[in-house]
Amino acid sequence: MSDEKDEDLETLTESTPESTESCEKEEPPKPKQYKKAGENDARRKKERTPAQIAAFERCRAKREENRALRKDEREKEVETKKKKTKEKIVKKAVRIKKKEVLEQAIVGSSDESGDESDPDIQAVKKYIKKKKQTRKPVKAKPAKPPPKPDESEEEEYVDSGPHYFFA
Repeated sequence: MSDEKDEDLETLTESTPESTESCEKEEPPKPKQYKKAGENDARRKKERTPAQIAAFERCRAKREENRALRKDEREKEVETKKKKTKEKIVKKAVRIKKKEVLEQAIVGSSDESGDESDPDIQAVKKYIKKKKQTRKPVKAKPAKPPPKPDESEEEEYVDSGPHYFFA
């Protein structure tokens, strides 16, 4: 049984190089040559009427106009996106610069001791206090619970529907 398998493998390995050589020698099939349609042949396309030609020209003109409009819209969108991103970058840069100035003022005030640094410290404290106030979210007051109904109202409610308990 194993001898037959070995023989099959040997024949496969021997036949493989031969099959690849035969594939290389074969040429790909050439496309079939078709005859062109003659003037009186039924396969010939019909000529378009002048009205059809004029309509097609109008269609082409309208298409070019629409393409130009779409191109202009895309360019405008790109420009607006660039402006928005530029504005965001500038705002971010201003924020970063303000933070740097604040940090420098804090570091400078901590290094120096004396009367000259006192106004800077006061300005920094005011700035920090102002920032904290803007950052704090306004806490919504919890809604007052509705007033409890009197006991007499609870006694008036009667559920007449049957109650079933399954075990």
